[in-house]
Amino acid sequence: MQTNSRREFLQQVGRGMLVAGVGYTSAFDLGLTSALADEGPAALTFGAREPLVRLLQDTAPTSCCR
Repeated sequence: MQTNSRREFLQQVGRGMLVAGVGYTSAFDLGLTSALADEGPAALTFGAREPLVRLLQDTAPTSCCR
């Protein structure tokens, strides 16, 4: 998993807002978007909390409130 700095995160947010504002085609023509098609989804890891996360994911939700 790649960790981003706050600056990189805000840069990505700003880029996304610009793409939403001017449209994807215009942003692509201006070179403001990056092509990430060949990257697969990165798996999240939760470190020491991994067993808890797995337990939560594997436990089926119950209808406790009626």
